[in-house]
Amino acid sequence: MRATNFEIIPFEDDEWEQDTSGNDSQHDFQESLSSSGYPPFTYWDVLRQESSDVPFETRPGSSVVKIPTSSVKPRIPNARSHLRLAHLASILAISHPWFGIDRVFHNAQAAGVLALKHLNERSPSVMPDLPERMDACPDLFFTMDMYDTQFSPIHAARQFANDIVGPTHSLATPHPTAIAGATLSEVSKTLAILGGVNEIPQISHISAAESLDNTETYPYFCRSSASNSGMAQGLAVFMHSLSETSRHVAILYARDELGRSHHNNFSDMARRLGISVFSAPYELHDPKSLDDAINKVINSGYKYVSLAPAQSTFNVVAQRAFELGLGGQDYVFFLSESCVDVISAGYTLNATTEYGAASILNGTGIVLLHAPGKEEYVESMQKEFLDDPATMAYYTRKHPAKDLFTAVGFDFDPALDAQVSNFAGALQNSQYDAVIAAGLAACQSETDFFTGPEVYENIKNLDFSGSSQIPTHFMNDTCSRDMQYFGYVVLNLLAKEPKDGLIRFETRGAAMVDANENVITLQNYTFRDGTSIAPPSIPDQEIDMNKIPLHFQLLAWTVAFIVMLLATALGVWTIVKRNTASVRVRQPMFLSMCCVGTCLLASSIIPMGLQEPTENLGAACMSSLWLSSVGFVVGFSALFSKTWRVNRLFNNAQRFRRHTIDVLVPFLVLSSINVIILVAMTIVAPLQWTRQFTDSLDPYGRPLESYGSCTASNDNTKWFLLPLLAINFFAVLLSNIQIFLSRNLPRNLNESKEVAFSMLMLLEACLVGIPVLIVVNESPTARFLLPTKVRQQRSVSVVVSTNSLNLRSSFNSVRRSNTLNLRFSISSLRWTSFRASRSSMGASATSNGGIDRVRKQLILEHAEDQTGGPTELHPDDDGSEFAV
Repeated sequence: MRATNFEIIPFEDDEWEQDTSGNDSQHDFQESLSSSGYPPFTYWDVLRQESSDVPFETRPGSSVVKIPTSSVKPRIPNARSHLRLAHLASILAISHPWFGIDRVFHNAQAAGVLALKHLNERSPSVMPDLPERMDACPDLFFTMDMYDTQFSPIHAARQFANDIVGPTHSLATPHPTAIAGATLSEVSKTLAILGGVNEIPQISHISAAESLDNTETYPYFCRSSASNSGMAQGLAVFMHSLSETSRHVAILYARDELGRSHHNNFSDMARRLGISVFSAPYELHDPKSLDDAINKVINSGYKYVSLAPAQSTFNVVAQRAFELGLGGQDYVFFLSESCVDVISAGYTLNATTEYGAASILNGTGIVLLHAPGKEEYVESMQKEFLDDPATMAYYTRKHPAKDLFTAVGFDFDPALDAQVSNFAGALQNSQYDAVIAAGLAACQSETDFFTGPEVYENIKNLDFSGSSQIPTHFMNDTCSRDMQYFGYVVLNLLAKEPKDGLIRFETRGAAMVDANENVITLQNYTFRDGTSIAPPSIPDQEIDMNKIPLHFQLLAWTVAFIVMLLATALGVWTIVKRNTASVRVRQPMFLSMCCVGTCLLASSIIPMGLQEPTENLGAACMSSLWLSSVGFVVGFSALFSKTWRVNRLFNNAQRFRRHTIDVLVPFLVLSSINVIILVAMTIVAPLQWTRQFTDSLDPYGRPLESYGSCTASNDNTKWFLLPLLAINFFAVLLSNIQIFLSRNLPRNLNESKEVAFSMLMLLEACLVGIPVLIVVNESPTARFLLPTKVRQQRSVSVVVSTNSLNLRSSFNSVRRSNTLNLRFSISSLRWTSFRASRSSMGASATSNGGIDRVRKQLILEHAEDQTGGPTELHPDDDGSEFAV
């Protein structure tokens, strides 16, 4: 952007003089015509002010003044017998009582003057089609007066009543055809009501209050910019883009029109984007209400705050917020459009009395209108203005804050950041378009003495390319500009080092939000802590992971170790005592298999108790399933095979001669099916470790608890688990059937009582544990301890059922050592002596013959296995047992 400072050229009243040829009613030019052949745009203002003798005509309800063409010299191109003059009033906020002239807005005023120049001279320098559009009204020209609202609705209302419509309408004191302005929405509301009463259209270049679209309250209000609905929504889009931690925003807003509009529009967009909003409104002019709202924000814990105070009250609100504690480095503030004055180059804060407000403003952001591209047109506008001394002199003379402006001069680019300058350029574009829209609407009127309502209706139907060379179209229902081609710029304010007791601010563009809600980063956004890392918007999350306590892990693993140790000890004892008659009768191979199954089953508790931070917990899930399934089927299929063999020997003792491998078939089948299913499941649909959140939430909607568990990796997992459960249940069922069939065998050959007791224990654990397990599904500790209890009970059941009689008989054999005297000297056996001994036992032996045959067959088979050849048995000396 071009920056130029120069000495003000004073406007000389005799720059245009009356013709002294005797015709005082004609007014000539001392300087040349414009390039388009029309008088300089300033001529018409001089004509109004210095030609009291010029005849004119006007009509009630119209601000148009008609004068004879012969009153001016030279002749106007394509002029009719009369010329028409319309008047515009440019009323903007140019100066502030606190920090003087506002360069951004006074530059916008200059853009309006340039638009007036182009209308009167039919200049195509900015709008190439402007001359063609103005051909419809070759006799229409405009004058303009400029006013300074000083950011005050009261001051603006006084100017409107006393200066704009106060005097009687005449050539020298015309009433405006339209008003170009104002800046602040509160001022525009006041002017829109007054304009509505007087039927004067108003076109604002920046007033953003959404309520101004209410045509019943403000019947002649239009705007060449966007409403604050877009700005608030653009802010929500930008905040959403900062990080995943910026999804909670508190809105501290005044209960005025701008504050409520900002809150409602931001909340609507936030809801769509998934941002949680905390609302903290306060009443105007009520310090206690403000304090309560600030304390609510502090207590909410929200660290991202959108401030929407009443206009020109940011200093007071921010200072009070800082004093109450809403100003730590962990807070992030964004301002609504009501705080637009803070971006002014002259904006300062007292380093002592307003330090808190300055601290809050440091690192703060504000979202404003952005004119996409076409920056070269703004530059060309500024260059044309600066290169025309007559235009600048006219502007100086008409400037409403002449004393302040004379001290400052022109500087279209006062060391502003590019995007701040773009915002200033957007304001210039909007003011230029506002003046052009008023001129084009007047030109399109079909009557010479058009009225305000006619101009207003024509504005709503306008469609032209404005200063930014993008379509300018006013929506017919609200007369607000259709902003589908516009976006928003995010400005980042950073405090400078205090100087002369004042704190000034650097303003720079951080990002742009286009019409499609895309965020384009321009440079890193600097937060209040001086970094570009977005802080969290709420306090750090404290989540209960519900991990299994270490003492419960150690307890379960200790019990599992004890069970494994017991099973190992019994297995070793079985192997050592395998040649003892009582052990041989109970089939040591199957006893050993039961011990192995018990060890596997108990060892599954170890991986089941693993949790974070252990890595590869999915493998732990599968290993626990492998160990428990294989161990379970090994133990119970061995129990089935063992009991099945006894039943077959008892029922077919005379004919039954078999090898051990025959009774291993059920065990091998059940085990193989388990292994096949587990291998397929491990490959296709293994279990995986997942951490899930519970339904309990903290005040910010975050989960308070989570729990880890082994879950299915896909939908196919159930098709492996269900057959696995069915196979294992089938093993238990077969075992219990065989145990039931052996219930009538003598105590030293069946274990139905012990197995029944063990199965009762297992059934009790399942009946009680499974419902409880469902209820406490979200408690990993309970889910760990209950299955551990069941698995330990199953392990103990197998051990007890398969080894209890073995242990009891062994202990009895120690007490009766000569009863189980196993002798492997075949030469000392005599089968005839055995038969004689049995015959002498009489009826008792007859009744127990089937049992003896079973025991004889079991011992005989084991002896043959040991010797590898034929074996005979004979009774012990006391006749109570057999010996080899």
